[in-house]
Amino acid sequence: MADGEPHGMNVESFRWVRRVASAVVLLSALALILERTRSGAVGPRSSAPAFIAALCFLVSVLTFIVSWRKELAAGAHAAQVRERQQHELLKLQIEREKPR
Repeated sequence: MADGEPHGMNVESFRWVRRVASAVVLLSALALILERTRSGAVGPRSSAPAFIAALCFLVSVLTFIVSWRKELAAGAHAAQVRERQQHELLKLQIEREKPR
């Protein structure tokens, strides 16, 4: 695991997961709406496809939120690592420029 990769994944990996989850949210919401308008049943008499679409929607929304938060955290961590490296490089340059 590198310094800029918390939990073994980098920002691009989290971004990819978030984009896939976003597409699944959209598709499952569309499927849920189509199933609800087609069947018109609400409550215990609703169809199995509507239940599956609702479950997919819930899971994909949660996945989207978690991946988005992890992407933000990984980005902040990577920025801190870059800042720390730049600081160390600046310190080395100052030490090299000091008169002996």
